[in-house]
Amino acid sequence: MKEQMGGMITKPMTRDEAIDILAIEVAEDESVDHEKVMERFEVLFEKNLPEKGGSFYVQSKIYFAKQHLMQDFPAEYDISKFNPGQAGAAAEADEAKEEEAKKEEEQKDADKKENEETKEEEKKEDGKK
Repeated sequence: MKEQMGGMITKPMTRDEAIDILAIEVAEDESVDHEKVMERFEVLFEKNLPEKGGSFYVQSKIYFAKQHLMQDFPAEYDISKFNPGQAGAAAEADEAKEEEAKKEEEQKDADKKENEETKEEEKKEDGKK
């Protein structure tokens, strides 16, 4: 993955550089834990918010380090409140799940009501006989 700063393209970030930027302790042959990567990303990215006196340049290094280390993990592990578009996508997915659960609950209620009405009709039929 190549970093792009303005119009200038620099050399690709290495795994070791990404690990150093996020200050993660990993043995050389050991794989990186995605939870640790995301935890360090959240902490460092927030500490370097420009609104808090942080550096956009440092933030971009942190972001690219996270991107480099997370490229081998499924996309659902790479969700953060700081990832553009992904937090919204996660919220939309949650809303869709809630909507589906609501529809299922409404269907259960409708089925229950229909079942009760059927039982009442059967009782009336039995009473007429």
